[in-house]
Amino acid sequence: MLPDHKRFNLGYISARAAESVPDNIAVIDLHDGRENQITYRQLERRLNRFAAALQRLGVPVGERVALLLGNRIEFIEAMYGSMRAGCVPVMVNTKLGQDGMEQSIREAGATVAIVDRECNASAMQAALNAGCTYRLLLDEAGKTDEGWLNYTETMAAITDAAADHFEPPRLASDSVSELCFTSGSSGRPKAVMNTHRNILMKLHVYAPLTQSIVGGTLRTLVSLPIFHANGRLSIGSAFETGGMVVIQPKFDARQALQNLSRYRITYILGVAPAYAAMLKEHDLLESLDFSSLTHVYVGSATSGGDVMPRIARALGVRVIHTYGSTEAGVVLQMRPDEECPLASCGRPTPAVDVKIIDVESGQESNFGELWIRGESLASGYWQRPEITAEKFVNGWYRSGDLFERDERGLHYFRGRTDEMFNVGGEKVYPTEVENILQRHPAVLSACVVAVTHSSKGEAPAAMVIAVKDATLSEDELKQFFLQHGPGYAHPRKVVFAHEFPVAATGKVDRVRVKALLQAAYLE
Repeated sequence: MLPDHKRFNLGYISARAAESVPDNIAVIDLHDGRENQITYRQLERRLNRFAAALQRLGVPVGERVALLLGNRIEFIEAMYGSMRAGCVPVMVNTKLGQDGMEQSIREAGATVAIVDRECNASAMQAALNAGCTYRLLLDEAGKTDEGWLNYTETMAAITDAAADHFEPPRLASDSVSELCFTSGSSGRPKAVMNTHRNILMKLHVYAPLTQSIVGGTLRTLVSLPIFHANGRLSIGSAFETGGMVVIQPKFDARQALQNLSRYRITYILGVAPAYAAMLKEHDLLESLDFSSLTHVYVGSATSGGDVMPRIARALGVRVIHTYGSTEAGVVLQMRPDEECPLASCGRPTPAVDVKIIDVESGQESNFGELWIRGESLASGYWQRPEITAEKFVNGWYRSGDLFERDERGLHYFRGRTDEMFNVGGEKVYPTEVENILQRHPAVLSACVVAVTHSSKGEAPAAMVIAVKDATLSEDELKQFFLQHGPGYAHPRKVVFAHEFPVAATGKVDRVRVKALLQAAYLE
């Protein structure tokens, strides 16, 4: 049994497994095309070594540590090692340009930066410009640029004895454990303050629940960026239950399918665009053995259309649709013991209470904004008291997401409150238009946004991915919509694409979709 000062420190999420199954493989790191296996015993020493290195450098408790790293074992040891030392890792989106990364570092007030220049050539300059006092560079020993500490040499300077006997500071359970950026309508990044307590509460509920559904050891593949919440949830759940994580450096559909088969993965958590990319690899879907895979989870983005039913058939698995957020963790999830339409996100998880508030009346309803309450909620936004007060109200978190609840108590995502637009006086929600388009048998998936319209002000436009080998015209799809939906909501422009542009998190990049559709509409 861990002492309290370790048990309530998120950095020790893997420590119980290190005691009970020390020789089990915790991580398989595929960085640089090599297979680096790390046991729980080895992971424990690596995390302690990183924490001890921060202490030796004189980094005080509570200091922010910017992680500008790709998917590799060093991300995990820097993330949890920082927490062990009482510091706060900052999840920097390394898919941003130099200005965006620098803005995130400054927003968090990070004075420490761990940089992997392979993930972004501008990462070093961003850390320099942001004025980080301590800068560690992942590189070969002896090749560190002037003014930077060599990561490998810094870690090697901590002896095994020092690592084995590292003692963490005593932290309050409501201490901030990590800062994770989430987008906002203002354009300025918001850093969510997750605490040690609220993340541990998420994992204590979610990990055993997932293990019971999967029916055995959690062996998962992480190929989307670890700086995204889905990746960290998968890692934390595996460590909580003594499972195994395979880290793929970046998402590649063929590599992902090969790794699912090769490492006998039992479940994965992903997003619909990633699964859609897998569906294109027909030869691998037909030739590889996926018999160990029992469930695929889909979250972070809507999974409308035929993507998830097709991936279920192709892999021979059950799909579990989830809904969650950086601020609240997993909030809704399908229950495997009941029949639930794939379009539904299911019911609230045991960690939360939810209610739906009508946007106009402010009263509880079966359609409106989802509000969330529970011990898994973050504590607010870093140095943004005005937005914290707006979004966290009397113990409830206002998600900004629109949901509908049916007579069975099942929840259906209907879009964002800030995505609703007005077409000649009529309210239109993009998800409702997408759902109708996706009823056409030749449509695999659709993304709908508002474009500027000369007489209506705004009007819907759609980017559509058709089923392979299907023949479908813009006019045919428009007529289909007019037969099944309201005329004012029909898409004024339809553009067919092989895939949607996606953001670094794997979600559809609606900003880029909007720009492409607006340009096409004005042609």
